[in-house]
Amino acid sequence: MPKVLVVDDEEHIRMVCEEVLKSEGYEVVTVATGRGILDLIEKEKPDIITLDIKMVDCNGLDVLVQVRKKHYNLPVILCTAYESYKNDIKSIAADAYVVKSFDLTELKKKIKKSLEQDSNRLEEKRKLAKDAYKKRVQKVKEHLLELVDKIEKGKSIPIDELEAFFEPEKREKQMNLKEFGNLTADIIHDVKNNLTYIWYITKDEKNELLQDIAKRSEQALISLDKFRHLTIRLSPKFDKVDFNKFINKIVTSLTSFMKLTLKQNFEIETFFDDAIPEFFVEKRQIEQILFNLLQNAVEAISNHGVITIRTEMDEDRDYVKLIVKDTGLGIPKENLSRIFDLSFTTKGKGYGIGLFLVKQAVDILNGKFLVESEVNKGTTFYISIPLKRQEHADKT
Repeated sequence: MPKVLVVDDEEHIRMVCEEVLKSEGYEVVTVATGRGILDLIEKEKPDIITLDIKMVDCNGLDVLVQVRKKHYNLPVILCTAYESYKNDIKSIAADAYVVKSFDLTELKKKIKKSLEQDSNRLEEKRKLAKDAYKKRVQKVKEHLLELVDKIEKGKSIPIDELEAFFEPEKREKQMNLKEFGNLTADIIHDVKNNLTYIWYITKDEKNELLQDIAKRSEQALISLDKFRHLTIRLSPKFDKVDFNKFINKIVTSLTSFMKLTLKQNFEIETFFDDAIPEFFVEKRQIEQILFNLLQNAVEAISNHGVITIRTEMDEDRDYVKLIVKDTGLGIPKENLSRIFDLSFTTKGKGYGIGLFLVKQAVDILNGKFLVESEVNKGTTFYISIPLKRQEHADKT
């Protein structure tokens, strides 16, 4: 039985990975930090590592370098929410790269493929990566020495030459909106990790002040997670999926996560229309929709409640409907037209971001939405997603 070592500082990610990978027949060991990774490898002797990049106390790329120095043939898969890190020179030493998602299909494929790779091919690949890294480092050193030599000799250096040398820094300073979003996401990630640590060391304390700190930290973590979705803007990528299976996986993962973090008493019922064929969707947007609608439903339930998630094919077979219904407090009629506006909220807390993100995701899918609600009885969201998307199918 192959052993997978999962290194990630987010508890719910470790929980989901452990559950899913064990169901695939792997032995799984999870840790929250990359510190002491070499000793852990000696102790556990994993066959493969999945490694988060941005962690609260270390950088996963630095951990990768440590692993490569001593365990040259051990497969490592980088897992992170930030797609830009695969452009970092250190990341070429990894065997694969996966953008984090509630759907672990891609991660499972990469693990299986990495384990099945011939050891000679892996060694050759890493040798080429190592040589490329050495050549790039040597080129930078030579260029730097040339600049230093010119400065020492009192020679002028054209501004274009300096800009060419510092091109990465120049590009970073001349940010467009997407780059600014990525930087903001980095900051949010760092703040979130520090808040997680504060929450963890105070959550079980009896002191009233420490309990208040833990509660406020937990609320801030939920808010930051929503802001993170506002800042990350990746290019849409449409994949052909079994929609019912995909929805069921997301719901299963989100349910355990929300019961752990939101501490509400609720049940979830699911009903899937077997007539829905496989079709092309942007999976990240579906995750976005479900995460926010499910969290919205949970927060609307005061005591015990039921959340129903249903898929349906429409009568004309042009759209697939995703329906999320709760038995919560409901939304007053006068507020229904404003619930998708950014910053609008009736909860007395939060920032009014969740449903704004839902509308944004539906727009990206070229879909439609409808809301029905009755005070003290509950709310139902109908999300209609186009079944035919031939232009994306051709590109995929």
